[in-house]
Amino acid sequence: MATFDSREKAFEDKFAHEEALKFKARMKRNVFFASWAANKLGKGKSAEEAYVNELLEAAVASADEEYVLHRVKNDFQEADIDCSDHQLRRTFEDYMTEAKSELRKGE
Repeated sequence: MATFDSREKAFEDKFAHEEALKFKARMKRNVFFASWAANKLGKGKSAEEAYVNELLEAAVASADEEYVLHRVKNDFQEADIDCSDHQLRRTFEDYMTEAKSELRKGE
């Protein structure tokens, strides 16, 4: 029975670790993407930081994993910035790849 309990604990620990890594990757991706968007919106350094923080806080509170993507799309439309859905999604996904890569490297 002890072997089963230790295996169960190992699986639970592995699951918790993987979920923590996924969360860190999503947050890192959101930072990259929000910073990119702030730059496209012409925000200065302090306005960029405020924009990124605002999006991150809202993303954590939202159940929608793609909240930041949708919010940036709306912000671009309001600012009349021409950026296709495809380009937004591609940039969003590229930043996820970059975030995962950085986490693997331990950055």
